[in-house]
Amino acid sequence: MEIKVDRADNQRTAHKAYFMSVVLLVCTFFSYFTYVIFTVPIIGIVGELDKTGNVIVTEIDPLGRAFEEGIQVGDRVIEVDSKPANEFEMFVKYSRVEKAESILVDSHISGSKLYTFDMGGLSSIPKKEMIFSFIVPLFFFIANLIISIILYVKCKHDKAAVILVLYFLLIGFTYYASPVAVRIDTIGRFMMAGLLPVIPFVFLYFMNVYLRRHNIEFIYKSRFMVVVILLLELVVIINFILAVTDVFAPTAFESSAFLTYITLIIGYGLCLYCLIDVYRKPRHAKLKPLFKIMLISHALAFTPFVVLNLFPLLLFGTQLVVHHFSTLFLIALPVGYLYLFTSKKLFDVDFVVTRFKYYASLALVPSLIVTTLLVITLQTESYFWVGFKFFIIVYSSMTLLLYLKEQIDYRYRPKIFKQMYSLQEGLDRYSSALSKVMKRDDLERSLSQEIRTLMPVEDICFFTIDKATGSIEYPENMKICEGDHKLLLGRRSLKVADIVTLEDGLCLIIGQRNDQLYAIWIGNKVNNTKFNVDELRWFKTVANYTSILNENLYLIQNLLDDLETEMQKGRGASPWVLRLIFCLSENERRRLASDLHDSALQDQLIWFRKLETFLTDYKYELSSESMQQLYDIKEGLLDVIFQIRETCNELRPPLLKELGLQQALDSLLDHMRLHVNFDVQFKVEPLQSMLSEEQITAVYRIVQELLRNTSKHAQADKVWIELSQMNDQVYFTYKDDGVGMDLHQMESSFSHMGMSGIRERVISLEGEIEFHSEKGQGFEVQIMLPTILSSSRGENEHERDSYLIS
Repeated sequence: MEIKVDRADNQRTAHKAYFMSVVLLVCTFFSYFTYVIFTVPIIGIVGELDKTGNVIVTEIDPLGRAFEEGIQVGDRVIEVDSKPANEFEMFVKYSRVEKAESILVDSHISGSKLYTFDMGGLSSIPKKEMIFSFIVPLFFFIANLIISIILYVKCKHDKAAVILVLYFLLIGFTYYASPVAVRIDTIGRFMMAGLLPVIPFVFLYFMNVYLRRHNIEFIYKSRFMVVVILLLELVVIINFILAVTDVFAPTAFESSAFLTYITLIIGYGLCLYCLIDVYRKPRHAKLKPLFKIMLISHALAFTPFVVLNLFPLLLFGTQLVVHHFSTLFLIALPVGYLYLFTSKKLFDVDFVVTRFKYYASLALVPSLIVTTLLVITLQTESYFWVGFKFFIIVYSSMTLLLYLKEQIDYRYRPKIFKQMYSLQEGLDRYSSALSKVMKRDDLERSLSQEIRTLMPVEDICFFTIDKATGSIEYPENMKICEGDHKLLLGRRSLKVADIVTLEDGLCLIIGQRNDQLYAIWIGNKVNNTKFNVDELRWFKTVANYTSILNENLYLIQNLLDDLETEMQKGRGASPWVLRLIFCLSENERRRLASDLHDSALQDQLIWFRKLETFLTDYKYELSSESMQQLYDIKEGLLDVIFQIRETCNELRPPLLKELGLQQALDSLLDHMRLHVNFDVQFKVEPLQSMLSEEQITAVYRIVQELLRNTSKHAQADKVWIELSQMNDQVYFTYKDDGVGMDLHQMESSFSHMGMSGIRERVISLEGEIEFHSEKGQGFEVQIMLPTILSSSRGENEHERDSYLIS
């Protein structure tokens, strides 16, 4: 036990260490990327050397400062930071101009001009750069981070969930690192070029682990996969070396980019192919909704970037659209997985995610109102930009505050507001008291006592509302006026847990039966205060509890009434009552057989083995007389073990339901032939219908009892047993050639011979039985049993199933 506790403690410590290290890593990288975004401007110039060694602008980033300053494709960059442009380190290695404070450009339109770039605070950052280089990546990063945290907190012991957390963190980080990589930052470049190709393969690994629990292989092992993994490792290593060292020639940068694009396309193609493959297979029908959402999410998220950016870069060396636009579709990924979580198709994190969704919808309208008022008050010219910033801040804050408010309510509200804690205590106390309630009077007493304990009310009365007759039955001390009377009868839609405000109190519906409503009148508080929201919610909860128990008490009372009525009838018990009794009897037999087998029989076997071991060890040390006595004890133990096994088999016939009636009877007769001195002939025709366990058990017990009677009283030489079926009736015949009996004197001996039990078993199964016998002419029993049992009805017309006890 101590080892298990230590192992659990070690696992918890490992999980905490893993979580804290990830949190530290996330905070570090996030802080660094944010610092770079706000301190290093994007210049956005891509160039190449012409024949004379001049740097010619070939591409301008729409988010860069060069685009804002009006620099155009074809312009010549003369100097960067007062040095020749063709000697600038960023240009030599990456053919880009970034991380520069000033550049001298010779334009074919405006001539030579010196441009300076510095970060003069948030106001100096262009709006497009702020939106696409910070706000959108930040929003996507936070969305992925929230999903990762929720998933880890709820499913941290699930390996597949941890891999999915890694998948979301990688996507969020690479997206947030993309504007840093554009600035040719070392860490940002490695995060993009080194980790981005890994993301599709992390998803493949996640799906393999997750679907293993459903016995589904997501991606098949092959040589092709080995080649892909090796290529992936090669790309990561090359990009890492290029990002942090100057080992390779500058031209190697283009080769590295080519490998990155190829790896991304292969990884994306594999993910899409495997999702389509598992989705179209018929044997995966149960998981088709999961595969469908995943397929749509990944196709929407990655296809625009692959088709509009990666393929054109590989084929033509340019992009059809800027990547800032195509990567916006990545938002489909967290949205799709949020849907999978809320619909419980992936992991069981429904509650937390649903609460966020609920609070996000609540915060939407107030955030819009507050944002509109702020924008109007500020009277700024850029309404859209200012409004967008305020809306993001207000909406996120309100959603988070609503969620935190729920957590604070759960932890601290019962301590601050003692009444709330008392109501919860009262609910616990009342639900505990319900387990001891057996009568409606006890139920009323418990409910009344609990309400008086929690609230200072004037009085409490129980009454009934009959919608059919339009009448209300209530005690004399209940305060109800004519207006209350009309109000209660006029409300046709009253149901359990409804609260109706009356002139002198409340009416709470606590039960319903057809057109009758069972209600409680609760008088006003003696301190003249109104019932608050928490108290009204408590009343509704208590009403639902009471309604369930009230319904059960009603059903139990009806059952007892039906039993009493059946017992008082002169014709004896009805089939369903007898069936209930026999089912209870069979259950007791099974329980007794199980107890005998698991306790007495096992103890006998243990002592038998000990005795055998003793006889073997001391064979030559004991006298012959002692050995003989011990051998006699051993034989006696064997007899006792055999008798206990026989008793267990009689009490609970082995594999009775699994073997079926014919094979069970064959086994019984084979066993009986070893112990009786008469011959048994068994003739059976294949049964057309599958009999229930009750029917099989009944016929088996009848044959047991008849064979037992024959061996004790009949003095027979032969017994004939026939079993057949015609239409929906099973016919059973038992006949022997014994001494027989006088049927007129038969009734007195029925109880002694077990015949009454046979007759009652047949009646319980709604069958018919006939006895035929004369002295010296043997004994015959003919039984007819229906294969389908009808539903018997009690005195109050409640249906009784044939399987009251299983």
